[in-house]
Amino acid sequence: MLRTPGNPTLARHGLRRNLKLHLMHTDLEESLGTRESTCAAYDRILELRIATPQVILNYALFLTEQKAFEDAFKVRARTLCFLLLRLPQLLQ
Repeated sequence: MLRTPGNPTLARHGLRRNLKLHLMHTDLEESLGTRESTCAAYDRILELRIATPQVILNYALFLTEQKAFEDAFKVRARTLCFLLLRLPQLLQ
């Protein structure tokens, strides 16, 4: 999908949903950014619906380390439905 010299829209769509790029961005935000910018990066992954269970756990762990226990609980609760909907796909 990324090899589309005639159609840059397809290439941008592929990069936008690239989980590795988003994970690199969240790593940079965790080490260099603020709590708000890191949460925005994780929320973007959740909005794009490309989050894996490990990403969700990392997000909740980050919030727990920041002493934001209520926010960590909200993240777990918010993503529970997402994971339950994907459960049949994950088991295959």
